[in-house]
Amino acid sequence: MRGTKELVFEDIDSELLHGTLERLEELWQRKKGLFEPGFKMAMSKVGRRDDFQVGVFVFYAVQGRVMVALSEYSAETRNGVVQISVMELGQWTGWKNLIKIEEKVGECVDEEIGAGQIPAPYGGRFICPECDAVYAFDNLEMSADGRVRCQHCGRWVDWLEAMQESGANPNDS
Repeated sequence: MRGTKELVFEDIDSELLHGTLERLEELWQRKKGLFEPGFKMAMSKVGRRDDFQVGVFVFYAVQGRVMVALSEYSAETRNGVVQISVMELGQWTGWKNLIKIEEKVGECVDEEIGAGQIPAPYGGRFICPECDAVYAFDNLEMSADGRVRCQHCGRWVDWLEAMQESGANPNDS
């Protein structure tokens, strides 16, 4: 598709890749300019077959704008590809690509994946190293720097580091 932004990621976790795309509405809201439209998620689906995953993420905005993010992921190689297309339906012109918005959305995805934090909906379990309390990640308060607060003892802990020390898999649900 003409104008589609393509991003390639090597040695990436599938949960990080697909979790970032699930949060694209929120990420775009922080990055967009004052007069650029916000996008709302219309649907998302990730399908798996053997060690291969394909994701479709569709967003809509006012003024006939649509954003589609397609992902491919190989568990064997841990490589992922994301294609982002943003289009607008003009009254007289039909569909046209919005290349500048595609570039900015691509920056959002690249920055989030570059930060390497697994997004909250995919965080799994957390075991507090201080008091051994166990939580589902979505029940925890998280700081901007990726630390979580134990609701039992109140300690702030880097959740990814704590789970790796305890031998837990941060991607378990």
